[in-house]
Amino acid sequence: MIPIDAVNAPQEHGAATILPQPQKVVQSVRHNVELFRNYCFDIAGQQFTELQTLARSELVAAAKQFTGKYRSVSSRLDRELKDGVQQPIVLAGHQPQLFHPGVWFKNFALAKTARQIDGLPINLIIDNDAVNAASLRVPTGTVEQPFVDSVPFDTKPAADLPFEEWNIDDRQQFNSFASNVKSSIRQLVPHPLIEEFWPLVVAAAERTSNIGQCFAEARHQFELQQGIETLEVPLSKIADGDAFQTFASSVFADHQRFHQLYNEELLKYRKEFRVRSATHPAPLLERVDDWWELPFWVWSSAVPQRRKLFVRCRGDVLELTDQAGWIERRDRRGREIGKLGRDRDEGDLGRVAKIRPRALITTMYVRLFLGDGFLHGIGGAKYDRLTDRIIAGYWGVEPPKYAVISATFHLPTGGHKTSLADLRHAIHKLRALRFHPEDYVDSSEPALGRMIAEKRKWVAMKLSHGQRKQRHDSIAAVNAGLFSELQKERAELKNYITETSNALRLQAILESREYSFCLHPRETLFPLLLELFDFDP
Repeated sequence: MIPIDAVNAPQEHGAATILPQPQKVVQSVRHNVELFRNYCFDIAGQQFTELQTLARSELVAAAKQFTGKYRSVSSRLDRELKDGVQQPIVLAGHQPQLFHPGVWFKNFALAKTARQIDGLPINLIIDNDAVNAASLRVPTGTVEQPFVDSVPFDTKPAADLPFEEWNIDDRQQFNSFASNVKSSIRQLVPHPLIEEFWPLVVAAAERTSNIGQCFAEARHQFELQQGIETLEVPLSKIADGDAFQTFASSVFADHQRFHQLYNEELLKYRKEFRVRSATHPAPLLERVDDWWELPFWVWSSAVPQRRKLFVRCRGDVLELTDQAGWIERRDRRGREIGKLGRDRDEGDLGRVAKIRPRALITTMYVRLFLGDGFLHGIGGAKYDRLTDRIIAGYWGVEPPKYAVISATFHLPTGGHKTSLADLRHAIHKLRALRFHPEDYVDSSEPALGRMIAEKRKWVAMKLSHGQRKQRHDSIAAVNAGLFSELQKERAELKNYITETSNALRLQAILESREYSFCLHPRETLFPLLLELFDFDP
């Protein structure tokens, strides 16, 4: 198991977090292949291996179909089953955002890992998460006086709107986004990648109005230009498949046990890792009367805000609700989950309800049923230690291994490099001037020498209980007298601390690792993305 304290984003430009090391990432994939062969449990009346085979078949078919809509699928990725055995599948995934290049690095590692084992690399577009902004943080100004601007590419999305339902609202603003970004960043990065990237986004918008898909398609085109061959598919396509709905139905039918185990393991996780937040790594599942919350979302295209899903059992009938008027009834084993929302009264959700996994269920399903290896980012790797506990507790099996991949890339803006260590040293010295001024004054001056001797006498003296206050007051008086001789040094240090603090603040603006990949120039970004994940001994 990867130590949780090792899962941290690298600080230096061009540095990567790869856990375990690249060769061991490949070994963990092979380990999982063998691990799955020994799994022996049922899911809704099916053997694990049967449902896994169906899930992978649906995944590969959906990924080839989705990818083939906007770019060619190479013969290496378009192979059929050989003797009934699917080639190993390696997966990664992220929300369809203009994310920072440390996230993008996973896709490069994904392709290289799959090549090492002659496997199939598939990137999942996690479109069940909620959109948090329709703008991009862009550094602007000059190297001497930088600040951050927020450049919009569309109107602000509604609260809890999932990426799956996120469509372009303002075409004019969307089409002009690249020119607005270039105008903001031009003094810091003259030729950002967005110059080449955004025309691909606009071209994708001719095929789909979904913003996340436009971003994903354009990014995927860029990867192909760099020789990175992968397939992509939105998670929503997988969630609509028979395999996922069978998996979900089994959890619905066993809702009380799953709910209780989920909360028990979550509380143990928080206690072990001293997590005080009520929402990290996930909130506790609620119980409302006889309704049990499960870690799924429900919404519809007509009412696209994500709502929590609750389940209860009434005799031989399972009832599902969002606690807002929508109720769906299923048989006790939930076998009609694939028909959820079709030709039924859907309350205020509209004609078709969509059930989607939340974070822990997403990675649980992906790691167990879809792939032999999964490449996590920093955040996902930390919360998936909880997923491991739930897998082990619920199914009684060893959880499959995963890898952690991330990297840090700074914009090549130049400018003076200021050290945080220098600032800390100056702050420490300023404190020392006040409490140990004898180390900084000229002790050869008689008056100062006598004051230093007085202080040393009090420090060395063995005191009775009643003399302690006298010693404190005497030493404080000496310190104050000596400190008065150091006002020039004090002023210089305070000025240095102010200037250095301001420089570090400006440097933090310029060197944030969170800026989107499309703000970086091609010539500095791609070589590192291609080289950091290295299999050479």
